Amino acid sequence: MRIVIPLGYVMQVEHHVRDLYMCEIEMDAKAVEVLSKGLQACKRKGTASDEPDAKKARVNTPSTVALADAAVAIEEDLQAEVNHLQKKTAEFDRLLKEKVVKVEGLQEALRKGKLTSMGLKATLALEEERRKKTEVKVSELKNQTSKQISKAKIQAVEEFKIFSKMRDLNIAFG
Repeated sequence: MRIVIPLGYVMQVEHHVRDLYMCEIEMDAKAVEVLSKGLQACKRKGTASDEPDAKKARVNTPSTVALADAAVAIEEDLQAEVNHLQKKTAEFDRLLKEKVVKVEGLQEALRKGKLTSMGLKATLALEEERRKKTEVKVSELKNQTSKQISKAKIQAVEEFKIFSKMRDLNIAFG
C-alpha cells in the first residue's frame, strides 16, 4: 500500500521516513479495517481533522481512512516515545543532582583532609627541627660531660698526689 503523508504530520514522522511526503506502509485488510474504525471513532468525537486546506492522502486502497489511522498511530507512538524520554531525562536529572551533592560533599571532605594534612606536615617539620636541636644539645652536653669528667679525674689525681698522706704512703711503699 502506498500512502502520501499529509503536511500536518510531516514534522512528526520525518525521522521515521526518508521521503518526507511519500512512504510505504504494508497492511493487511484487517489492519486497514482496525485503523479505519479508529478514524471513524475520532470523527464521531470531533477529534479528526476536517480542515479544507489540508491536503488529502492518496491511498491505493478503497479507503483514505488508512492514512489518517496510520498517522494517528505514528503520532501516538511518537508521543509515547517522547513521554518515555522525558521520564528518563527527569530520572537522569534527579540522579545527576544526587551525584553533584555527593561530589560536593567529597570535595569538602578532601579539602578538610588536605588542610589537616598540611597542618600535620607543619607540626611534623617543627617536631623534626626540635628533635635535631635536642640531639645537638645532647651531643654538646655529652662532650662537656666527658670533658668535665676528664678534668675531674685529672684534678682528683692532682689532689691525690698533693695530699700529704699520699706522699707518706708513696714513701712507705715506694
